Amino acid sequence: MTWKTTHLLPCVLLWILVCSAPVLAEDGRTQVLYLNSYQNGYAWSDHILEGIRSAFRDSQYVVDLQVEYMDAKKHPEPENREILRQLFESKFRSTKFDAIICSDNDAFQFMLAHHDRLFPSVPVIFCGVNDFDPQQLAAHDLFTGVVEELDISYNLDLALTINPEKKRVVVVSDSSLSSSAIVAQIKKAMPDFDHRLSFDFWENLPLDELLEKSRSMPEDSFLFFVPFYIERGGKYLSAADVVEALYANANVPIYGAWSFLLGHGIVGGRLLDGRTHGKATAGMVLDILDGKPVPNLLTTADEESPITFDWKVLERFELTHASLPENAVFINQPEPTYRFEKGVVWTALALLFLLTAFTVFLVASRTRAIRAEQELALSRKMLRSIIDTMPQLIYWKDLNSRFVGANRRFADFFNLSDAESVQGKSNRDLLKGESISREGERLDQKVIESNAPVLHEIIDHDGPSEQDVIFEINKVPLHDDNGQVTGILTTAEDITARVQLERQLMQSQKLEAIGTFVGGIAHDFNNLLTTIINSTELALMDANGPVAEDVHRAKAAAEHGSRLVGQILTYARPSNEGTVLVAPSAPVNEALDLISHMLPDNIQLHVTIPADLGTGMADPAHLQQILMNLCTNSIHAMRAQGGELHVSMDVVAPEGADRSLWLRVHDTGPGIPDTVMERIFDPFFTTKDKQEGTGLGLAIVHGIVQVHGGDISLSSQPGETIFEIHLPFPAGQGEEIGRALADTNGIEHILFVEDDPEQLNLIPRSLRRMGYTVTTAAGGQEALDLVMGGAVFDIVVTDFDMPGHNGVELSRTLHQLHPQWPVILVSGGRDALSAAQGERGIAQIVVKPYTGSSLAAAIRETLGQTSVKEEAQEWQIY
Repeated sequence: MTWKTTHLLPCVLLWILVCSAPVLAEDGRTQVLYLNSYQNGYAWSDHILEGIRSAFRDSQYVVDLQVEYMDAKKHPEPENREILRQLFESKFRSTKFDAIICSDNDAFQFMLAHHDRLFPSVPVIFCGVNDFDPQQLAAHDLFTGVVEELDISYNLDLALTINPEKKRVVVVSDSSLSSSAIVAQIKKAMPDFDHRLSFDFWENLPLDELLEKSRSMPEDSFLFFVPFYIERGGKYLSAADVVEALYANANVPIYGAWSFLLGHGIVGGRLLDGRTHGKATAGMVLDILDGKPVPNLLTTADEESPITFDWKVLERFELTHASLPENAVFINQPEPTYRFEKGVVWTALALLFLLTAFTVFLVASRTRAIRAEQELALSRKMLRSIIDTMPQLIYWKDLNSRFVGANRRFADFFNLSDAESVQGKSNRDLLKGESISREGERLDQKVIESNAPVLHEIIDHDGPSEQDVIFEINKVPLHDDNGQVTGILTTAEDITARVQLERQLMQSQKLEAIGTFVGGIAHDFNNLLTTIINSTELALMDANGPVAEDVHRAKAAAEHGSRLVGQILTYARPSNEGTVLVAPSAPVNEALDLISHMLPDNIQLHVTIPADLGTGMADPAHLQQILMNLCTNSIHAMRAQGGELHVSMDVVAPEGADRSLWLRVHDTGPGIPDTVMERIFDPFFTTKDKQEGTGLGLAIVHGIVQVHGGDISLSSQPGETIFEIHLPFPAGQGEEIGRALADTNGIEHILFVEDDPEQLNLIPRSLRRMGYTVTTAAGGQEALDLVMGGAVFDIVVTDFDMPGHNGVELSRTLHQLHPQWPVILVSGGRDALSAAQGERGIAQIVVKPYTGSSLAAAIRETLGQTSVKEEAQEWQIY
């Protein structure tokens, strides 16, 4: 195996790089906006930017950082914010940011004011915000950040420890947003220093006046500097320039809390570091990009600010022997005295260097040999570890298609004692499946002859296992130093689960397409049935004798067809009309009627349902779907040997418990194995043939029962399977669904809008016989023309599905013109329910097919209301 391992390492690593290249190529760039309150060159925010860039460089993301400056120190005027908002609105109209960083108070307040308009849905991470109040984020759930904990009390205590004779502190600041926030924090700390320090505040002083006052300060005073800019002679002096000027003129020490002022004249203390804040802020951005929720990320900088002093400033004010903290760090501290003779030191170093070089020379050859052996052994061990831990089956062969080696996954899959046992064997010696053995050798020869990889080949492993395994095969040639093919490296990945899931998804999509197709047919068929039912109803008003009986039979047949269409539509497309007052035996018997037509001759259906179960609140569509799914499952289980299907239903009210609807489906099929029982309600799990079932039927039943707060139990043994379901069935108030009003006559003026010419003729005739005055309109535009012409109506009945203006659009327009006119919407399908959701002008919805009498009942129900509701309502469905 010497040559195999030696040549295999670069080949396998090259193969891994080739396979991973598409993943690397697909990585996108992350867009982040950094909004800086100040300007380029301001040390504090420049340090924050350095920290942000450092963290992004060390991350897994390729971050495109867009940096924008507000220049609020030099130009704090409020009108500049509006100009900046307009600029951003135009500049970033087409830019999609993944996150926004804002530093310091001006940028933070700007984003609070304009985030929802400029960058909706983009998370904002702030830093450097002084005097932060969490209530500011109450209405901004996409904001989080690094809170700037300015340790005012600690620094003032430290100043008093170093200068115990001081009694007065002067705070130097300007009126900018950031300075005002810092001053507010100082004022909050003032009670901690009662009877110890008095506070004065110098705000917005010109530089000359500031320097003049600093020269004459009492000896018991010191300065506390808040960073700000000063304009002098048309030029701006930075915060560092101002501190240096104060240091050159003031006769008292100057303190501050920011590291970028150190070295310019402040004594020192616990100083905030911008780089630390920048790294912490960028870390939060990376957490958000990794998927962490925004509201849970509010934090402070992880690294505690070090206590740092300027030795030069301490010496000027004779503070080098003061009580300084033991862990203090110093800048500008003089180097310790060099106490050794330089000649002796350098001579000793030279001798030591010569000795070391001589020693290294003596052992160099031996060390190189040992290192080479160790590296080779380590490479072999690492290569074997990589190959054995990969989830794919990996093996390599020689030019005679004989196995040279394999990984542990290969040996485990084919039940081999170890990976070394494959050496010298062929496919037929190891692979028990005929197709994978024959196809594998064919692909081996193809790779050898073409000297080119063969990728993404799909092979079924038809071995002795209970279930077939599907592999995705990739093969590449192995070469020697001269580029000649010496063997084939193969990887095989088990994609059985993925293929099965794809097949199940295709089957589910087929069922969805069938549901859409059935829904479209039902819509057109309901229009035809509406015409037939209303024609026979009108004929019955004039016919008598045998003719009337014939017409009545035709009307009954059409109504039966309507119910049949409703049953098919309910099964094909789940209803969402919700819980209504219903007698449960009616929808269940309708479903059983449909099931009875599905039964083969060798299965008998037995139904036990009391004649009067009363009424209660339930979803009839869900009852039908539960029964259809359970019965269909039983029919599939018994179709081979036949059997009996028993369906029982009752209303139960145990003592101390609420009333519930009990449904029992019992078949005499082969039963369900224990291994299947554990997964029987899992989505996409099925024991049927690949082309028969999606594995969704029982999952849907389980979901419906859970949604309604019920429970389902299953017991099974050979020769018997029983599903029992309990659903809440509370008593309800109101009229039972489907029950029409007794008195349907009236004298009101009705506007009837319908694009179907048959219904436009029949329905108004029926309504006129009941005493109504009816004006017809063949579509929405014609109806609007009548209304705009001054016609007045008591109620409007309109079809939903019409060319031009549909019924919902017409209702919306009529409600704006005449809000007192109620509208009844007529539809051939349930799609009108979702389309009419939230429409205040629609009082009722009538589903086709319908009769003139049922429409009149809806009219009387609507006109019986005191007024049209001003808010969206739940409709009565006729």
